[in-house]
Amino acid sequence: MITYIIQSGDTLALIAEKLGSTVDAIISANNIPDPNLIFVGQVLQVPISGTPPVTLTPAPTIPDPMPPSIAIPEGFRLYMVQPADTLTGLARRFGTTVQVLVRVNRIPDHNIISTGQVLFVPVTPTVVISTPSPAPPAPPRPPGPPVTGANQVSVIRDGIRHTFMVNRTTSPKGEPIRLSLSKTNVSGNPVSITYRSSQRYDFIVTRAGRVVWGWSEGRFFTFAVERITLGAGQRLLHIQIWNQTTNKGIPVSPGSYTVTAVNTGTGVRLSLQIEIV
Repeated sequence: MITYIIQSGDTLALIAEKLGSTVDAIISANNIPDPNLIFVGQVLQVPISGTPPVTLTPAPTIPDPMPPSIAIPEGFRLYMVQPADTLTGLARRFGTTVQVLVRVNRIPDHNIISTGQVLFVPVTPTVVISTPSPAPPAPPRPPGPPVTGANQVSVIRDGIRHTFMVNRTTSPKGEPIRLSLSKTNVSGNPVSITYRSSQRYDFIVTRAGRVVWGWSEGRFFTFAVERITLGAGQRLLHIQIWNQTTNKGIPVSPGSYTVTAVNTGTGVRLSLQIEIV
């Protein structure tokens, strides 16, 4: 049995001829309801115990062909379609649109995707930045109160320096505000962060104690424990933009707001006050 990923221009007859199988064997092994309807990126299990292709002259034994490599677009990763998946649900889950998934995966009909089909989906917007290790390594710093600057606040906990920064603390009404949360290992030794889901961080905007906007609102996160280890001097950086609207898309009014960054792995919360004028 050979695992094969359908390429552009493939048909079941061509695949059977290429791999030394038969159309009927491929249909049976993959439960294909319509042999005329297959998709680029779909994964097939191809039996090779059938009659090999006829050759006019004896040929040397050729090893089983390997599945072709796939060129993954930058910013995307592979995802195998599961039962009950739809493009609308996948777009919501991975923070994109149906139109992007259709265009990147060259899907002819956005209403039809098959279980086992392999799609390109966006990766989470997390950037790992390597910075030079301190020389000599600095000793671990004890936890302390947050250190606040004009447009940033920072605190060290368990060998990780958490820094939350906004591009400005006073902003004209309607102008997007850049939010960034960095986590830097300042201990001189590898430090691990354990996450209980695929959510790595959150940004929350409140006014008078009431939540106005939250980055994670309406997003889908998988529930799986994952540990990320940062080497000495290594940094995780998360960046998002708040467009001065609520989660319903309503523009906010001028006034004072509290913006909070949350590291979901360590529980650290850092807040800054901003003024919209």
